[in-house]
Amino acid sequence: MGLKTVATGEEALEKLATQQFDLIVLDMKMAPMGGEEVYREIQKRKIKTEIIIVTGLVEFAEKLQVENPTLRVFTKQLNFSQFQKCLKGWILEKKASLKT
Repeated sequence: MGLKTVATGEEALEKLATQQFDLIVLDMKMAPMGGEEVYREIQKRKIKTEIIIVTGLVEFAEKLQVENPTLRVFTKQLNFSQFQKCLKGWILEKKASLKT
């Protein structure tokens, strides 16, 4: 497994257009294109990559979870141990799905 980072939403969408990823950790506060715009574009393009959202906006996090109950959303101040547990769970799910 490799790790790639990007600095902007535009750069994220460029990478997603040419590469396949297993997981996206998406911060909602980015400029100039915000994380919500990137998230909606990912949905629009029907990119089938697991997404973990990080946001400081509790109301927005709740809205996203109503729209998609399986979406993993973390609010800031990010509880690192919960985030780590989420990532470990995702890795175990991914490994299990590869065995079938």
